[in-house]
Amino acid sequence: MYGKYSVLIIYYTNFKENKEDILKYLNYVSIYKRKRIKQLLKTARRLSAYQTLLGEILLKYILIEKYKMHYEEIDIKVDANGKPFLNNCEINFNISHSEHMVLCGVDKSPLGVDVEKIETTKLIHAEIFSACEAYLKLEGSVEKVYTLYHSYVKGNCDMEINRIVQQQKKGGYVISVASETFLTEKKIFQMQEVTYNALFKNIRL
Repeated sequence: MYGKYSVLIIYYTNFKENKEDILKYLNYVSIYKRKRIKQLLKTARRLSAYQTLLGEILLKYILIEKYKMHYEEIDIKVDANGKPFLNNCEINFNISHSEHMVLCGVDKSPLGVDVEKIETTKLIHAEIFSACEAYLKLEGSVEKVYTLYHSYVKGNCDMEINRIVQQQKKGGYVISVASETFLTEKKIFQMQEVTYNALFKNIRL
């Protein structure tokens, strides 16, 4: 608890690119992610490949450390829309990455997370401004509007955007998290770093 609020922890890691690491840990991720990473490497999109790899490894770290799941229990599937989910498990998760930060939120309730490196150029469509302008009054940066909107959409939220999205800055990045529990359960979110070494400690090569 944090005062009168409970806390939703959003885990993140910062990384440096290393192609050998991608190849070394490729068998640790799900089949569909493995295929995606190989496609990215073939097209020389090494940063995207590394983001994809670490996103799922971070998720598994959280499930093992926080939810006390065994590695063998973690079964990640993909629905008809291409969205990953945990099979036979009532736990929701969402992953986002930008440049060299990867973050993951895990909760029993649906949530959406989004991160953008500050000063990253993004094309903001009219409907995004329409959804967010009442909350931001168009005073926020492009990154603030972009992450606000995408966390809301990814969280499949029904409530008003200004009531269930929270936002923070961390080390040159803007992070937005959408969860209806911010309102219904009076939650707030906090960022917690997972070091690179800790991230890989449960991996069985």
